[in-house]
Amino acid sequence: MEICSHFTVCGGCRTQDIPYAEQVQIKEEAVRSLFSPQKSLPILQSNSPWHYRNKMELSFAEKKDGSRYLGLRASGPMGGRVFNLTECHLCPPWMVKARNSVFDWWQKSEARAYFAPQDLGTLRTLTLREGIAGERMVMLTISGNEAFGLSEEDVASFAQAFDSTLALSSIVLQKQVIKKKNPTRFIESILYGKDHLIEQIALDREYAFKVRPTAFFQPNQFTASMLYQRALELAQLEPEDLVLDLYCGTATLGILAASSCAQVVGVELNPQAILDAKENICNNQIANMEVIEADVAKIKPEDLPFQPTVIFVDPPRSGLTPKAIKQLVGFRAKKIIYISCNPKTQKENVMQLEAEGYSIEQMQPIDQFPHTLHIENIITLTKLPQSNS
Repeated sequence: MEICSHFTVCGGCRTQDIPYAEQVQIKEEAVRSLFSPQKSLPILQSNSPWHYRNKMELSFAEKKDGSRYLGLRASGPMGGRVFNLTECHLCPPWMVKARNSVFDWWQKSEARAYFAPQDLGTLRTLTLREGIAGERMVMLTISGNEAFGLSEEDVASFAQAFDSTLALSSIVLQKQVIKKKNPTRFIESILYGKDHLIEQIALDREYAFKVRPTAFFQPNQFTASMLYQRALELAQLEPEDLVLDLYCGTATLGILAASSCAQVVGVELNPQAILDAKENICNNQIANMEVIEADVAKIKPEDLPFQPTVIFVDPPRSGLTPKAIKQLVGFRAKKIIYISCNPKTQKENVMQLEAEGYSIEQMQPIDQFPHTLHIENIITLTKLPQSNS
């Protein structure tokens, strides 16, 4: 058992002091209690409970006295304040080394940490990503306020701040442009290497997924295959099924489902994820899938090329909005597979779906986030016969 020096401050590994076998029992009981009297399948646990996170986002902060901080946000009495990260046992070790390189670079720079309430300063976040094949990406996000841009000298020195032993595949600079009454824009510049990582999932065959800097991919690289495989097993797809994949991201789940059904349509609002999804569909030679750039809460049955028989839905932690629930029910699918990283909001949504004629068929908790309070949960809902009209 490892105990991190940040254990009592960081809000991440809150159960690090509990043996892993006990952690999964606690999580399984929590899910069963939440959905009682509905029975749950035994929890699937991670084979690699340490160094599993493939993405870390660290924040820049500083005090009036000039003290600088680059790390995670604290919980408890220090809630919200950024502390200097010196170790983390959830991410690969190279990420902490990269963080240290950036902090050393910052100490030699006049750039200030970004202060959101007044739109002042430059440095917002440092994002570190790793593909399962070992590709490594570093992305520095700065303010899009032209008054606080990085100098050419700072940009050049940032790109050169990393030791060659880190073996980075990509270094990216991202500007976050915020203007009142306008959607936030992100402008990326590639300082070194590629503009993406390659992720891999092995099921009936090996699939490769192109993931750009801000695109979503399952954060635990060791359990992603387990999660998707279990979701597909619970779906029990038939060759004639028409599948709708909502919040499809880079189309990972839809692509994996395509070989088991007639047709798949993915829906995603993020335009960058849509670009990745289209490339992933092409690169994996999937002929029976397409993606639509749209808001799940606004897409209607007439916007689709078919009436779906099965729907996969993997929403944000906040769950499905009432409008999204209304649209989901309107598709009248015989089966919904609801994947969630927040069983509490999932429970609320499931109750709404039950009120609309759906019934829980199976429930599968998966521990994607060892040593934390978080858990992934898959629920299969089927439409009751009297509710098909």
